[in-house]
Amino acid sequence: MQNIQELKYLWRNRNAYNEINIDDEEKMIITLISPMILCNEYGNIDSDPRNFIKIVQEEYPALECNDKYFIRHVTVYGYNSKWGLPRQQVQALASGSVFVFEIKDKDNDFSGLSTKAYGLRTNEGFGRITINIHGLKTLEKSDNENDEYVDMNLISQHAKPLIIYIEKEKLKKELIKKAISDAKNQKYILKNMTNSTIGRLKTLLKKSNSEEHFKKLLLEEFKKVSKINDIIKYLENNTFISILLSLETYQTFKRLDIDYIGNTNIINELFIFYYTKLFNILRYLKEKKEGAKNV
Repeated sequence: MQNIQELKYLWRNRNAYNEINIDDEEKMIITLISPMILCNEYGNIDSDPRNFIKIVQEEYPALECNDKYFIRHVTVYGYNSKWGLPRQQVQALASGSVFVFEIKDKDNDFSGLSTKAYGLRTNEGFGRITINIHGLKTLEKSDNENDEYVDMNLISQHAKPLIIYIEKEKLKKELIKKAISDAKNQKYILKNMTNSTIGRLKTLLKKSNSEEHFKKLLLEEFKKVSKINDIIKYLENNTFISILLSLETYQTFKRLDIDYIGNTNIINELFIFYYTKLFNILRYLKEKKEGAKNV
């Protein structure tokens, strides 16, 4: 789930994206900086990218997209804290998806294009876009001896959020592998854990805003500590910071001069992501074990 605080940051700084220079351009490149939830003409949720193209072309007829887009889809989750229930899961266009529009008339004013959000749940940070951050100029390799190092201070503020997003996605892939490995190696956690307990743990995880907050919610929710004793032990022996530092992607972050360890929003997002995967895998292993017994 995309981090809401990061989306709010990008939206507050959207004015940096509003100056669209098309004097020497024949194309306009639109990039999603947050997931976009779309509807079709019948009002049903539909993640077909052509729904977004239709919206843009109706508002700006001078733009034309002949199926030139590069996208991927993502499942958007939600949680209603008032009712204590999960929201409907929907398919959306993922952050980083790119649409290439041909500019038929450069005299049009496109400045309003990036000042609004598109699709559903825009008040929650969905549907944000940015314009022409990729550029269309030929890239040339420099003779820099330290090619792996990238000075983030020299990178435009338009590209930096995308770089951070890409590195976060790489971190998540590593966290999934670690969650699978940890779940298999820590089978003792399943000893006193029922499916109901795992479900309650996932609910508390959604309510938590940090690792320490999650531990506090655990002790408040479970009166019988024996049910969660192994989980508490695992949390104490494996702080999430130590888990992150053990990942190979951390070295990439260091080379990019990104201090994600100091960004509590990123830390909390990855913490919830890792333990959600871990609990899902533990439930799968438990069901698999019980199924084998029944056979």
